[in-house]
Amino acid sequence: MPKQINKIVLPALLILVVVFFLKRQNAPDSEALANALKDTITLIDVRSEGEFQSGSLEGAINIPLDELQNHVAELKNKPKIVVFCQSGGRSAQAAQLLESQGVVNVTNGGGINEVRNAMRKK
Repeated sequence: MPKQINKIVLPALLILVVVFFLKRQNAPDSEALANALKDTITLIDVRSEGEFQSGSLEGAINIPLDELQNHVAELKNKPKIVVFCQSGGRSAQAAQLLESQGVVNVTNGGGINEVRNAMRKK
């Protein structure tokens, strides 16, 4: 019986550890966010239009993640960009997309609450 449990528990534990580290890899860097917020920035809310309409951050513009590719050219001129969403998943994808298209000075702000809290501290 213990060998059967080990065959189940050990792989499950390994999967949890891998998922944890992958999630941390895409986590926003709070120091980078704080530094980005010190300057004039372009705040981009990559949530859906409906989510944006239900409340966002002051000064944020809404470019949903699925439309972001269409705005790359106009964003290349921006000196500092902070992308955010509800919890950080879409903002990580947005930051990666923009960087892969040559947009520099992009910061993954993570979730809206993380950015809101960082803005209060600045």
